[in-house]
Amino acid sequence: MVKIIKRIATLTATSLLATQLYAADYPSNTVTIIVPFGPGGSTDIVARVLAEALTNELGQPFVVDNRGGAGGAIGANAIANARPDGYTLGMGTVSTLVINPSVRGAEIGYDPLENFTHITSVAAVPNVVSVNPNLPVSNMAEFLEYARNNPGKLNFGTPGPGSLGHMMGATTMHQGEIDMMHIPYQGGGPALAGVLAGDVEVFFDNLPSSLPNIQAGELLPLAIANPERVAELPDVPTFAEVGLDMVNDPAWFGLVGPANLPDDVVEVIYNAAVKVIHSDAMRERLQSVSATPVGNTPEEFRNTIESANANTRFVIESAELTFD
Repeated sequence: MVKIIKRIATLTATSLLATQLYAADYPSNTVTIIVPFGPGGSTDIVARVLAEALTNELGQPFVVDNRGGAGGAIGANAIANARPDGYTLGMGTVSTLVINPSVRGAEIGYDPLENFTHITSVAAVPNVVSVNPNLPVSNMAEFLEYARNNPGKLNFGTPGPGSLGHMMGATTMHQGEIDMMHIPYQGGGPALAGVLAGDVEVFFDNLPSSLPNIQAGELLPLAIANPERVAELPDVPTFAEVGLDMVNDPAWFGLVGPANLPDDVVEVIYNAAVKVIHSDAMRERLQSVSATPVGNTPEEFRNTIESANANTRFVIESAELTFD
C-alpha cells in the first residue's frame, strides 16, 4: 500500500514538473487564433491586430484562421473542440458567447461558460446601423417612418443567424415597431459587401468594419450603440437618443481557448496579452478602428459573459423577440 501511495505521488510530481516545463517552453511553435467569422469584419480586424502584437511579444507566429458560418457557431465549436495545449486559441464575441447561445441554446453544440477557457477581453467597440445611401432617408426618424410605411420590404444583413447583428435587428424591429426581412451572411465582411452592392438596404455591424465605408460616403449611419456619441461620427446619435435604448449596448471581443488549458499556459498567454493590450502602440491601433482596449482578468471576463447571457435572455423573453 505504501509503495502504491509513493508511486502515485511520484507520478503526480512528474506530471506537475512536465506541465511546468511545458509552460516554460510555451510557445515553441505557431499559435492559431480562430476567428469565427469571415475576413474583413470587426472580429477579424481586432484578431489580426492582437496576433501581430503577440507574435512580437512572444517570439512565435500567431496566425488568424477564419472559420465563418452559423452566426459564428462553426468557429466557436472549432475552438471548444481543439486540443487544450495553448496552440489553438480563438476570438470570443458577443455573438458567439452570448447571442447565439441565448437564441439557439443547445443547438449550437457548445456552452459559452463550460466549454472555453476565458483569458481576457481584448477590446470593446460601438455598434452601428447603416443603410445604403440610395434608400430615401437621412436619419433614424425618417428610416423608421419609411419602414413602417413599407412593412416587410426592407432587408437587413447580418453576419449570420444568432449573431449580434441579428439581435440588434430583431430588437430594433420590436422597439421601433417595424418589420424587415433578415438576410444572414457568413460573416460581417460578406454582409458589408451585400449592403454596399445594394443586395440589402440595412446593415447592423460593429463600427470598426463599417467606419471606412461610412467615412467614404458609401454607407449612411443612422445610430450608434454606445453610452455616448463617438468622436469619429459626432453627428450620429446613439440608439438611446432616438428612442431605441434596448439596442444601445456596445460589443466586445475576447481571447479564449478550449476548456482545461493548463493554468501555467493561461498565465503566459494572459500576461502577454494584457501587456500588449495596454501598450501605447496597441491602444493607438485599436483606437484607430474605434475600439477601446480592455485587458481584464479571466475571472472578470467570465463574469462579463455570464452577466451578458442572463441580461440577453431576459430581453428576449420579456420582449418576446423572434429570430427568423
